[in-house]
Amino acid sequence: MYTSRRTFLKKSALAAAGTTLLSSELFAAKKAKEILGVQLYSVRDDMKSDPLGTLKQISAMGYKYVEHANYVDRKFYTYSAADFKKVLDDQGLQMPSGHTKFGKEHWDEAKKDFTDSWKYTVEDAAIVGQHYVISPWLLMVRDCMILFLQALIQNWWRSKWILATCMELVEDHWNF
Repeated sequence: MYTSRRTFLKKSALAAAGTTLLSSELFAAKKAKEILGVQLYSVRDDMKSDPLGTLKQISAMGYKYVEHANYVDRKFYTYSAADFKKVLDDQGLQMPSGHTKFGKEHWDEAKKDFTDSWKYTVEDAAIVGQHYVISPWLLMVRDCMILFLQALIQNWWRSKWILATCMELVEDHWNF
């Protein structure tokens, strides 16, 4: 069967044009779910003075997700975990993650286990619907870096020793 170049080009153009009618999902990977939210640290002053009003305004702007940056004494912005979950639900908000400080006081070296304080943190995170508990920094690393910078300013040769010692402490404690 012989096909002329002209016939081939017509059919090819028609086939190419026809593919535009098909769903793009047939040719591409499934689109990832996009989560866009507000880190409540960015409105921390408002959250301190009026957490409910601030969350209402965030919801009114169309946001569906927030990330907390305040968890003190088993409270999210003065609310218990259950109460804060209700506040979020009432505003149509979800909180899949949040920033919570993880420090030495949360690890029992003798038992090689988390302290009750940290276990409560994780429990409360689950109550409000968090999937991730984020520690924005490790205090030991911060303290070591402060020592290192102070030594660097005073005696550069001493700073090398402090940095090496700090790195050993961090590696030993966190098993890097």
